[in-house]
Amino acid sequence: MPTSPRRLPIFRVPECTDCGACCFNTHLDYVRVFACDAALLAAEQLDALTVVHDGLRYMRFVDGRCIALSLDAATGRVGCRIYPVRPDVCRSLVRGTGECRSQIEAKWSRREEAFARLRAGDPGPEPES
Repeated sequence: MPTSPRRLPIFRVPECTDCGACCFNTHLDYVRVFACDAALLAAEQLDALTVVHDGLRYMRFVDGRCIALSLDAATGRVGCRIYPVRPDVCRSLVRGTGECRSQIEAKWSRREEAFARLRAGDPGPEPES
């Protein structure tokens, strides 16, 4: 199980598959899906994974995390179900950068809470339409 980077003597950035902090947020308009992103998704994926707010498309968030984020309770690892076609804004976040580190610092506890709920058998709320 990954240790919180905040508890390490030197702030070591975990591998993305041991982290996923950037995929957590409580704002519904957090990950914008532009037309170039939408074009990469199949119609079924677009409907299931995104929502439209005020005429703009965004990734759908459930229980405070991106719906495309998979959590493995046994290993504590994460993954993106649409990694090859993930939105451009996701592609632009580079591991180890200042933005990456600030995401970890701000959101690691959300990740840990999501794993705790999953291990307790609570999948969280259903996606909103």
